[in-house]
Amino acid sequence: MAIGYRIPTQGLSSIAGIRIKDVLPSNVGDMIILPDEFTTQTGSDFDIDKLYIARYNYDKDGKKIEFKGLQKVLNEYNELVDESFEAYLHRRFIEEQGTGSYEESERGKDAVQQLYDSWLKSIGNPTNIYEANSREANENLLLDTYMTVLTDKKTVDQTRLPLDKVTGIIKDEILPIVDGVRESKGIIPFKELSPTYQMNKKYEYSGGKTGIGPFALNNKNHILT
Repeated sequence: MAIGYRIPTQGLSSIAGIRIKDVLPSNVGDMIILPDEFTTQTGSDFDIDKLYIARYNYDKDGKKIEFKGLQKVLNEYNELVDESFEAYLHRRFIEEQGTGSYEESERGKDAVQQLYDSWLKSIGNPTNIYEANSREANENLLLDTYMTVLTDKKTVDQTRLPLDKVTGIIKDEILPIVDGVRESKGIIPFKELSPTYQMNKKYEYSGGKTGIGPFALNNKNHILT
């Protein structure tokens, strides 16, 4: 699995979860073959749009690097709560070093404490669970979060609705209200050649050209929040 996102990103429908089925020969370059519906969904118009792929990180054995988070434990009120960060570090130390119980070890508490301090140093003396995980694990956690949003049934109306559909509604129904006029249904001869029409189009296109780049760059992650 991977995530494909179009630049510029304009909505959840510009992003999709992708299952990689095969790899093309190297002589075709940076080409990707996608379902026909992908073009309509993302609103691609074959000018300068680019599709980028974010893939998961794997270890040398080909296994996905998992983010090691907090576990649920019972508190004194018999309620399930997240374990403390200190307990989390002790548990990981035991799991990864195989020293048995942290409190009761045959090596002695002093020896185990030295091993524990050395292990903490090896992972950068973390102060939270994100620092206690590798960069690759954090990137995978971020991709998992994105994938959850993209595959959730509650967001299917946003992830599958083509951008052009919304654009059409805005153009035909909302803009006339904003402008305070409704366009005549009749045909006006040579309308496109009138100075008023030409001037309005100039402002519309130049304004869009100026603003779409900064907007898309600043919006690329906000769309998932």
